[in-house]
Amino acid sequence: TRFDGHFICDPSVVKVGAKYYMYYSGYVDSVYWPNRLNRVGLRVSDDGINWSSITNNLPILNPYNPSCQNCGYGIGQPSVIYLDGYFYLSVTDTTNPGIVGNDGQYAF
Repeated sequence: TRFDGHFICDPSVVKVGAKYYMYYSGYVDSVYWPNRLNRVGLRVSDDGINWSSITNNLPILNPYNPSCQNCGYGIGQPSVIYLDGYFYLSVTDTTNPGIVGNDGQYAF
């Protein structure tokens, strides 16, 4: 029961040195994860084809409110850049109490 066991989508890939980093949206394959909301994952690759987890197959970002009822999407649609030694990531999260029903955009 991985957080991304049903599907993954919205990949955002950046190459840093010899490694590729892929941030993506993941959706569960069982009810183990609360409310079956999307989460954000991270995979790495040496060749851009074969990807592995560096987070023990756990998400790197969970929804703001993972127990939110009728919050739709959850968190995802990541977009990443690498600049001056830092990764900058933006995501959409529909579970923030102040923006339920709308798309909240967040940057990390």
